[in-house]
Amino acid sequence: ESEGGFLTAQTHRSSREGARGRNQRQKNTKSPLHMNRYLSVHDAYRKEFGSDVSLYAVVMETEGPRSTSGSDYHMVVKIADPSVGSIDASYTYINVNLFSKRKEHLPEIRRPGDVVRITHLKVGKWQGNPQLTAKVGKGAGDVTERCQFLVFDGPGQGSSDVAYQRSTAAGASRSDATHVANLHKYWTQCGPMAVKGLPATPTVFGPAVGGDNALCVHAAYRAKPGSEVSLYAVVKEWSMARETKRTPHNTDGVDFHAVLTVIDSSVASILSPESNEPYTDVDIRFFGSKEDLPRPRSLGDIVCVRRVKVTTYKGRPQLNVTVRNSDFLLFDGPGKGTSNVAYQSSSAENTAGDAARIASLRQYWTQVGAASAQDHPFTISVSQIDIDRPRLFDLHCRVLSIADVNGRKGLVVWD
Repeated sequence: ESEGGFLTAQTHRSSREGARGRNQRQKNTKSPLHMNRYLSVHDAYRKEFGSDVSLYAVVMETEGPRSTSGSDYHMVVKIADPSVGSIDASYTYINVNLFSKRKEHLPEIRRPGDVVRITHLKVGKWQGNPQLTAKVGKGAGDVTERCQFLVFDGPGQGSSDVAYQRSTAAGASRSDATHVANLHKYWTQCGPMAVKGLPATPTVFGPAVGGDNALCVHAAYRAKPGSEVSLYAVVKEWSMARETKRTPHNTDGVDFHAVLTVIDSSVASILSPESNEPYTDVDIRFFGSKEDLPRPRSLGDIVCVRRVKVTTYKGRPQLNVTVRNSDFLLFDGPGKGTSNVAYQSSSAENTAGDAARIASLRQYWTQVGAASAQDHPFTISVSQIDIDRPRLFDLHCRVLSIADVNGRKGLVVWD
């Protein structure tokens, strides 16, 4: 993908023309200026020092431009996306420092929530922390700087894939519409809440209860297979305990299995490999005796799980918990008390949780999570059931009776 669009290869009839085409394509791909792999904010921030990164992000706030002690102008753009919380649980943005010889060559952001595409940022270091910087516009000798940017309106303010401002050499890309649409969803759900509480300096949460460094759901889901992770999350759904099949590894008898479906503000940054649509939740699978499995009281309760095993199933990550080898804590959600003492714990020695993380997730559920759970895309009404078009769906209804249908149990339902 180039600044001006996609590099395409034509099919040539003769071998001579084919060789010439291959040579031309090789020539075009030598310069990194023409090839950008767009990273999440988290991945860009965590790249090795000296790396060259490109990204899409939402603008939370800007500072400047101001003249520097030299001849440049300096501007700070505070950016975020759904992955920013996985840098550290309390990060709500990161800074991008832009410099230019001319003030008018810096981006002019209209309002918080607008989307930027910035290419060729340099990962540096300041006071021991990563820092993204770049020069834009014209440099020495009137040469165009490598960093280019486009600015798009936020949600509800105009076309999602046409930039209202761009730097001198920035061109539209076929990926703009998808990235911008996903960031519009993120801003609509989470952005305004983050801006209201935008701190001057991101505050770092301490380690989770028990000394583990708890991750957000996105970071746990994307952890290396075979690793063990810890996390805090909100319970969105759960299943009843069911017996598992006896296996050669299960020599102690039949285990029971239950699933907690969880969310947090980072889940939307996990994209489906098939549709590129953001995830709405992630499952955690628990195995153990029936009485030891988690039993949430209601939607919105908070779960802390330590030593979650990251595995793969059919090519996708899967989070598994063997209760006898792991720890979990369940806390009441918002509106049910302010206690940070677990109402269910897999270990009698550990009943207290990290107050800051629990408070943050209660706030997230109150402001964002509960609404997104009710507006789940799989939920339909009885009148929308189409037996000629089989599909998976969720149904919330009243059971009127239980019938015997061809030797199987059937529910007669109403809404």
